[in-house]
Amino acid sequence: MTPPEGMALVMPPPRAVYLGANMSSEHRQRILRILAPRKIPVFRMTTGSNSGVLVPVAVPVDRDAADHGVPADGDSPPHVCRE
Repeated sequence: MTPPEGMALVMPPPRAVYLGANMSSEHRQRILRILAPRKIPVFRMTTGSNSGVLVPVAVPVDRDAADHGVPADGDSPPHVCRE
């Protein structure tokens, strides 16, 4: 369902974040800093040992390295997708 122009579509909070296998270290660190205060599991996609199939591997997130100014999980506004 597409909302009328200018209206926000309220989305549920993410259950997990998957980082691409070829993502730059700079972008990965930026996303991890944003996710640090939230309790959202993070995975990095990597190629399987023999198959070349992408496999998610859990990424540890330093919850103490949160950016100041990024709201904590309970304080965050609803996740909104604008079209």
